[in-house]
Amino acid sequence: MAGLGKGKLSPTACRPLFSRPSRGSSISSAKAMNTLHPSARAAPVSPLSALPPGALYRSLFVHSVSSRPWLLGPAISFLSFLCQPKRGFLVDVNRNKALAWIMKQTVYKQFCAGETLAETKATMKGMRDMGFRGTIITLATETLFDHEKNAAHGLGVGTAGVEAGSGHCPAITSWLGRTLGAVGLLGEGDQLAIKLTGAGPLVTDALAGRERLPKQMLDALDEISVLCKQKQASILIDAESQLYQFGILDVGLDLMQRFNRDGHAVIYSTYQAYLKSTPATIAQHLAAAAEGGYTLGLKLVRGAYLATDKRSLMHDTKQDTDDAYNSIALGALRRELGGFGGEGKVDFPSVHLMLCGHNKESVFAAHALHQRRLDQGLPTVPVGFAQLQGMSDELSLGLLLRRKEGEASSTKGPDVYKCSTWGGLGECLGYLARRAAENRDAASRTQDEYRALKRENRLAVTQLADIVRLADPVTGPSVRPSDLTSPLHLPPPLHLPPPLHLPPPFHLPPPLHLPPPFLVLTRLLCTALVLDPTRFITMASNGAVKTSSSIPRVPPAGVWCPAVTYFLPDSDDIDLEAQSLYFAHLARSGLTGLVIMGTNSEAFLLTREERSRIVSAARAAVGANFPLMAGVGAHSTKQTLQLAEDAAKAGANYLLVLPPAYFGKATTMAVVKRFFAEVAAKAPLPVVIYNFPGVCNGVDLDSETITDIVRQSAQANPDGISNVVGVKLTCGSVGKITRLAATFPSDEFATFGGQSDFLIGGLAAGSAGCVAAFANVFPALTSEIYRLYKAGRFDEAMRWQRLAALAESPCKSGIAATKFAVACYSAKLAGIDDAERKLRPRHPYEEVAEATKMTVRKTMAAASEAQGSLQG
Repeated sequence: MAGLGKGKLSPTACRPLFSRPSRGSSISSAKAMNTLHPSARAAPVSPLSALPPGALYRSLFVHSVSSRPWLLGPAISFLSFLCQPKRGFLVDVNRNKALAWIMKQTVYKQFCAGETLAETKATMKGMRDMGFRGTIITLATETLFDHEKNAAHGLGVGTAGVEAGSGHCPAITSWLGRTLGAVGLLGEGDQLAIKLTGAGPLVTDALAGRERLPKQMLDALDEISVLCKQKQASILIDAESQLYQFGILDVGLDLMQRFNRDGHAVIYSTYQAYLKSTPATIAQHLAAAAEGGYTLGLKLVRGAYLATDKRSLMHDTKQDTDDAYNSIALGALRRELGGFGGEGKVDFPSVHLMLCGHNKESVFAAHALHQRRLDQGLPTVPVGFAQLQGMSDELSLGLLLRRKEGEASSTKGPDVYKCSTWGGLGECLGYLARRAAENRDAASRTQDEYRALKRENRLAVTQLADIVRLADPVTGPSVRPSDLTSPLHLPPPLHLPPPLHLPPPFHLPPPLHLPPPFLVLTRLLCTALVLDPTRFITMASNGAVKTSSSIPRVPPAGVWCPAVTYFLPDSDDIDLEAQSLYFAHLARSGLTGLVIMGTNSEAFLLTREERSRIVSAARAAVGANFPLMAGVGAHSTKQTLQLAEDAAKAGANYLLVLPPAYFGKATTMAVVKRFFAEVAAKAPLPVVIYNFPGVCNGVDLDSETITDIVRQSAQANPDGISNVVGVKLTCGSVGKITRLAATFPSDEFATFGGQSDFLIGGLAAGSAGCVAAFANVFPALTSEIYRLYKAGRFDEAMRWQRLAALAESPCKSGIAATKFAVACYSAKLAGIDDAERKLRPRHPYEEVAEATKMTVRKTMAAASEAQGSLQG
């Protein structure tokens, strides 16, 4: 075992990381190769080349601070001060929006996954795209105990005890709800980490006294464990302040005994190598696992509470901590640890190992030992490797390179994860302060990382200069951006739409010797303006938001969702942040399109400006290629056309138009036809008729009237094509669907049902799908019914249809019930906090009664389980 001693490491244990071809080697043209700057031709590709540009700039900035003690010291003090309660306005991130923005764009995004589940999900996808086996996500809420001050401080933790008469603790309920939301994000390879002290004072009191947890908390842990086991995901119980740690380890052992019995380690406990007692603790837990016949989930870390825990409990030097870490890690991989394994000793129990650390020598030595034992057929244990988001990226990505090398040689490489903390900025301050302190205590490692980041940025800028020079129409050779291998991810072909004009020739003469701040800024500007200018050009010259030209003239078939509206509880104003999260969630849920400003959005309770802002927010949230239909119902032709112009400028693709019916008896069919003829002729977008007698004084358009409106529009247009391209029938008439489908080809006119409970009946009669309020609550389930039917799997489709029809029943009582159902289900998946209050109807209308809420939960329970199975 060259390079390995008993818990000691020699320099030969780690081989070089930089072994892949250089960036320049992928250029097909020899002429182009000779034209490249010399520093770019010979430079090897480092692991950091896999980082997206934004992450690379931010990492360089953060490490430029953390690698300089004279900057890091004040930064740690500032972060620690922000953690203190009762701060003034200027230093309170929850009130000072400017400070919050600066913090979020720098240290928060460097080390944290997101403030909401939606942001966290995007971060997890980015990790998977880089090649990581998965992400280990944990909610930031926790309780810190400062031994020196003898005081506990909760970050994002509720302080209330048991509610009188309910027997439930709100802090535990909140912790469980948010944790279950995180469980819902877990995909293949992702894992969940939990901080037990985040569940509030009842839990921390029990942990401090090593007493049994409250039943509510035990039930919560059982529920989470069962769900993770079903997803084949693991739960890593984080180590926390020493006051609580022994209680936390007791909880972990109890859960392991019940859930780690089938060879899959659902539960891991975290063991801190910097504690002198850790080897003895692990030996005790190995004995318990051997006696109980279950798998010990062993997550090993060095420790992160140096600043607040009792110093005498820790090793005296960093080297002692390193030796303890290596001894435990290598011993477990040899299956010789804690008096178990080896000749003449007790058989080693079942152990699954997760090595979390940022020491390159330790990590690569452990991987080398594990790989060697596998190659030689020697016994070892399953192992994964993890580093924190924003730290030791060169190490993490270096492990990924080894995994790719292993796959190329048909051997299994290491399973590599990133650990990401999520939660509000204020909740994450304690975590961020510890990360800063950890960088101080590992100064040499931080400086190495900073130097590597500087090299990567210089190489990237040099390559960018070469790319621009090579593309010069006068002096540069003919080389496509796609011929280059670069972390900039060039999008061929390169299009520069007007009004942006770059005057040729455009030179950045090599060599470039820029200090780090200018280096970052130069690369940012060049990437944005030269390679992808459309990211900075979001408005056309007439002020309208650009949308995709690939959206068809007739609304595409499928399930459309008429999205509900969120309001700020205290002011009754629109909550655009929650609204944007919700739109983005719906767009990811399998739906064909969104209807904005329909009946369920309470459009008639909104101002003209508010309507436009919500449509704009929807377009920004879902991107240019996702279909949007905007409701423009009003009481007069002029009002309708004004709203239509607003919708077009805000980014809508279609207009959903109610007949004007305020004066019900006066709204004859002749009035309706004249109205639609003028709207269709003057509207800037294709028109979809909205037939909903329930909100139109009983005005109900029959199929003949709808047919006449479509044909009149075609006759009025010089090209003979009607600008009326569809209808939404909330009247519930399958007969109308049948007649309209028999009259118009589906590529000229789309007929949608207005509820989901007759989706299959409508499809059988020729509908294009449905626009259903129920899709707000269970978008994936509703879309699945459509997909199964169109795939010819009629029995399965009908089974889901019956389930959905029963669950949809409460939604028919009104918008308030639908909004409450959204708060119970889809709003949580969208990562929206306090959704029930934000989804109350706009004043003066009232939320549903408690009895109705109970009915919603009871009636929709089965549908919730079904949708969970589809998304899981």
